Amino acid sequence: MEGRELTVTGRIDGSVDREIGAYLYRHPRVDADRIYLWPQRRDTIIYSPGYRPWYW
Repeated sequence: MEGRELTVTGRIDGSVDREIGAYLYRHPRVDADRIYLWPQRRDTIIYSPGYRPWYW
């Protein structure tokens, strides 16, 4: 599920080396107790309370 947020809890169980682009990164390996896939976020529009379309 690309683009979704994920929460994982558990114990760190070593590491694994993987490439990202041309670089090698060491990532922690997690022995997961729980995995939660969050609902997809909706876009939110925030209006500033100080905005006024006039200047005088």
